[in-house]
This record gives sequence, C-alpha cells and structure tokens, in this order.
Amino acid sequence: MTARRTGAPRYRRATEAIVLDVRRRYWREGEAVTSIAQALGLGETGVRRMAVGVTWGNVPQVDVASRVPRRRRVLRGADHPNAKLSADSVLYLRARHRAGDDLGVLAHELRVSTWCVGLIVRGERWQHLLPGAEAEPQPADPVRAA
Repeated sequence: MTARRTGAPRYRRATEAIVLDVRRRYWREGEAVTSIAQALGLGETGVRRMAVGVTWGNVPQVDVASRVPRRRRVLRGADHPNAKLSADSVLYLRARHRAGDDLGVLAHELRVSTWCVGLIVRGERWQHLLPGAEAEPQPADPVRAA
C-alpha cells in the first residue's frame, strides 16, 4: 500500500451503482466527463475509464442503440490554445502574399516557420478563413431584425 500524497484530493470509492450512473450519464445523456466527476466526487480519469469500459468490465455496458452520438469540439484557428497567429494576422499574411511578398519575409515578420506560412497561403491551414468557406452561423441581431 502506498502513502497518499499530502494535499491530494480524496475521491469516493466507486460502486456498481455509481458505474451504471456514470455510463448512463455519459452515453445516454451525453454529459461531459468533467461534470460527471465533479457531481459524483470522483476523479476524471476514473470516470472516463468507467464510461468506456476499461475498468469495471463486469458491469454491463449501456445499450448501443440508446447511446447519444458524441461529437468532439474542434478548436479552429485562434481558438486553439497553441495558436501562434490570430485571424487578422492570417488574413494580413494572405493579402501580403497575393501582393507578391516572399514567404520567408512574411514568416520572419510573423515569427512562424516558412513551412507554416506556405500551408496557410495554399489554404491547407486556416481553411475556415478562406473566401467562400462556409461562415459559422451568426445569431440574428434582434435590433436590426425588427
């Protein structure tokens, strides 16, 4: 038995009823692992492993037909936490390239690699900012609609 770290959170023990509740909330209701873990006082990793069946294999899984299809939220462009450029700088970069500026000069100016600039100007990255790309639906302005 290993000693518990000082200050480490103490989680409650999972029971078969808790595992069934986790699987129901995750698969049928589509609830996020984080919110399930917080609500039940369990660790996120444990909840994730229970939900997909890595642990507690003896407890039956949720019926496949009743599962809510899960969609991952794709972070695009400046919304991604590792983004080095903003949407404005990408549009600026594309405009300067159309005007004839060299990729290396643009890369140096924006402090990214030439390879990255090449992907952007060819439209292989930041596709959602290309002209003609489907724009995200914007909510209607109630003031202008009236």
